[in-house]
Amino acid sequence: MADVKIEFSYQDNDRTISFFDLKDIVNDETFDMIKNQILTFDKKIKEAAIVHLLNQEVGKENAKQIAVDVKVFEQKRELSVME
Repeated sequence: MADVKIEFSYQDNDRTISFFDLKDIVNDETFDMIKNQILTFDKKIKEAAIVHLLNQEVGKENAKQIAVDVKVFEQKRELSVME
């Protein structure tokens, strides 16, 4: 199977930012903005998946008694300089 390259596009007010990898974004402010939105989206998906699993395993009424809070720990961005 051939390699597949996926391009992401992010639309923000008056501009569209396209990239293949977060490392492609050189502007730190833009990088942080997109990264934070991805982390927020990721957290919401994980919380929804956990709640869904709890509903399946213990029932909806019992699951309501369990608080779900996903903590997101981010890694620092490391840039390397090619010589």
